[in-house]
Amino acid sequence: MLEDTFGNRQEFNNIIVDEYEGEMPVIDPSETELYLSALNRSNNEINKDTWSYNQYNCKFENFIWGTVNGWHYDEEEKLNALHLSSGAKLTVDNFYPYKQDAMSESLG
Repeated sequence: MLEDTFGNRQEFNNIIVDEYEGEMPVIDPSETELYLSALNRSNNEINKDTWSYNQYNCKFENFIWGTVNGWHYDEEEKLNALHLSSGAKLTVDNFYPYKQDAMSESLG
């Protein structure tokens, strides 16, 4: 779930992650507003709870690093991913992807 706050207004949006069959397209980070990659991340690194892109920084809350939450490598898929469960939360500071939509609604 994506939670967005604009002043006194909060907006909640579900993010649906579905299985993708086929080759994932390569995304050029310079063409994105926010690009976060789990590539080569590990629970053993000193800054495992630091994830940022340009001016955007992530805040990790209620993480139990290791077997429950954190950076996990999927041997079958041959990829790394960030796992969140048991109340863990990731917040991207100062990133408001729906800000323009919300401003349009309040003006309209």
